Amino acid sequence: MHLLVLVVLSIALMVVDARFTLLKPLRSQMALVLMPSYTISDLPQRLWQGVASQFGSRTELVAENEKLKTEALLLQGRLQKLAALTEQNVRLRELLNSSALVNEKVEVAELIGVDPNPFTHRILINKGERDGVVLGQPVLDARGLMGQVVELMPYTSRVLLLTDTTHSIPVQVNRNGLRAIASGTGNPERLELRHVADTADIKEGDLLVSSGLGQRFPAGYPVATCVK
Repeated sequence: MHLLVLVVLSIALMVVDARFTLLKPLRSQMALVLMPSYTISDLPQRLWQGVASQFGSRTELVAENEKLKTEALLLQGRLQKLAALTEQNVRLRELLNSSALVNEKVEVAELIGVDPNPFTHRILINKGERDGVVLGQPVLDARGLMGQVVELMPYTSRVLLLTDTTHSIPVQVNRNGLRAIASGTGNPERLELRHVADTADIKEGDLLVSSGLGQRFPAGYPVATCVK
């Protein structure tokens, strides 16, 4: 019975509100009164949207960060590969230039061993008598002369390096043609000019090349650079 009364009252109010403006002021006042309720009821949804937006933004940033890290690693790998290829290209150009200076037959060999004796500077290469290598044959690398063949085997050869203490080579200063003898010191990075006068015109940075005296080494190949 009470429900029926409420239903009839509601229908009557809707009819009155639709046909007349009597309830308009009341509806406005009710809207003002109920506004805080609307705000409070909508607050959880707003909070959820804000939290979801924050987590969504964080997830996107993390994913983008990971993507950028991956791209950076790939680019770094490509850069390292490019550097290696550039270095290899320079090395090949140096080898080609060295080969272009040789007037006779060139035999390309690989280093396959190093003499374990710390007091000698000798290496083993993979070319020997069967390949046409001869005793005393000069050996060059991309930077110039490095030694000569001192022992022959059928398929390998032993090379005495210029830096060995028992080795000496006639050289001349490329700038002015001053001749001298460069001797090994036992230091793989250093040769020594002995019996040079204090007044000799040799400066730091001068390039020493083989002079060709003794006809053991071809003339004009880089041997060392003066450091002091």
